[in-house]
Amino acid sequence: MALGELIRSPKNQHVEAFSRRPDVLDLIAKIEGSTDIRLMEQESAFGKTSDQVALYRGVALGLTSRLMPYHSSVGNFDADSAVILLAPALRDSRRIPRVDADAYESALSRLLSGGLASWTLICERDCDQESRRAIDAASEEANTALRELFDFLRGVPGSACPTFIIAKGEQASASDGDKPLI
Repeated sequence: MALGELIRSPKNQHVEAFSRRPDVLDLIAKIEGSTDIRLMEQESAFGKTSDQVALYRGVALGLTSRLMPYHSSVGNFDADSAVILLAPALRDSRRIPRVDADAYESALSRLLSGGLASWTLICERDCDQESRRAIDAASEEANTALRELFDFLRGVPGSACPTFIIAKGEQASASDGDKPLI
C-alpha cells in the first residue's frame, strides 16, 4: 500500500495505540532538510485538509502545527522551527495513520537519539498547571523521563504522566552529548 493510500484509507484513521495521554506532547525542531522526516498532506473523504502528518521512516509521529504563544516560554524558536503535535496526545477528532505502540516508541526514540541536531520535547500532564522540569537530552534523567512517559502511555500500573521539557542542541541549556535516549 502506498503512503498516500495509507493516509487516505478510512480504516487507517487514528486508532488508540496508547491507553493514556498527556495534555501536551509537542516536539519542536528544525526538520527542513531532514532525510528521515517527511511531511504528507492529509486527505479526507472531502479532499485535502490543512493538516500535515509528520512521518519518521514511515511511522506517523503526529500532526504539524504552528508555534503557539506558550512555546515562547520554553525556548527561542524561529520561523524555521516546526511543531509536531505527537500522536499519543491527539484527541479522537484528529486523524492520522494507524500507530503501533512499539513502532512508535522505537521511532521516536531513534529520532531523538540522532535524527535531529536540535529539538525540544514538551510533555505536560495538565497544561500550564505545574512547573516543568528542564532536562538536558544528554543526561540520564532524559532517559528516565522518556521511560516514565512511555510507561504512562501504555498504562503501566503505578505510572504517572511526567511533566518535563527535554532539549538538545540550540535549545539545550547544558552541554550536548551523543548518548542515545532510552
